[in-house]
Amino acid sequence: AVHGILHVEFEHLALWHYPKAERRNASFIWLSTGTGAIQFNDRALEKLNGRRVTVLGTLYAPDPEFGGCGHMSCAPAEILVSAIDRL
Repeated sequence: AVHGILHVEFEHLALWHYPKAERRNASFIWLSTGTGAIQFNDRALEKLNGRRVTVLGTLYAPDPEFGGCGHMSCAPAEILVSAIDRL
């Protein structure tokens, strides 16, 4: 389990570092569901936006050909999410 601040916006779903005072550049992890049948519930994510959450899933390093994860390869890692719960 990883804890942080959920950040939701168009083409960007990430878990930001908490506490905010310790954040640095690229201080977040990209969140995805992959291409399977399980997908995010956008309405539920909007309610959790900006709140502390626990994310369960599988952590992946970036693909060496891209050098990063997520939109425009900006994130240093990615979690294939199985659950998101509010703290």
